[in-house]
Amino acid sequence: MEGSRNLMTAAQEAGVAQMVYGGSLLVYGNQAGVIDQTTPPQPASGYGRAKLEAEQMLQAMAAQAGMRFASLRLPHTYGARSLFFEEARKGRIFFPGSGRNRYAHMSVVDAARALIHTAEAGMNGAMVVADDLPCTWNEFFEAVRTYYPRLRVTRIPKVLALLGTGLLDAAGSVLRRPNLYSVGAVRSWNLNQPVAPHSLAQMIGIAPHYPTIQEGIPAVLDESIAFCWRHSMKDFCR
Repeated sequence: MEGSRNLMTAAQEAGVAQMVYGGSLLVYGNQAGVIDQTTPPQPASGYGRAKLEAEQMLQAMAAQAGMRFASLRLPHTYGARSLFFEEARKGRIFFPGSGRNRYAHMSVVDAARALIHTAEAGMNGAMVVADDLPCTWNEFFEAVRTYYPRLRVTRIPKVLALLGTGLLDAAGSVLRRPNLYSVGAVRSWNLNQPVAPHSLAQMIGIAPHYPTIQEGIPAVLDESIAFCWRHSMKDFCR
């Protein structure tokens, strides 16, 4: 929180008139239905609570400073250098759960466009944005495998994943080292978080370049040389 406070103070001193915050859909926790602007925040993880608290603090500071403030509550944002595709390039994904929960996604290209347009348009308030078609994680994996059939997905039962990450969390607290694979992360991957369709057009006023993962994932793989290039000698030797 101190970092957010310092950021706002520096922005105010520099005469910034508009601030746009990259928020998170995790402020909503698990949802039985689709998430839209009327859905009340109800974070189910430490990360979700931290994002909501930072958003609220920055909004209050911006109001006090006479600065416009907007927060885009972003879903799982994927791109050639995102965590998912960094792991996919290794040929195997370990997923902590069944993968049947519905989740909202967005290409990093559209996330960047949304952030820029929000700043340029001088928008205010917290806004929920995602692509136009939520899907399960299993559907996401299958879409990737359509273009990268060598990808192997290993699903770890949620109970075992929670047990293993709990041990990692305990070790990390003793060693004072951050742990990327935490209990909170496992719980977050297993939330049900679909977003109502056409949120970008309705909230930001722009159409997504990649309205579904079926358009976005091939574009990501095209950007990744690890997927696109194969040495000719490997084909010759087959």
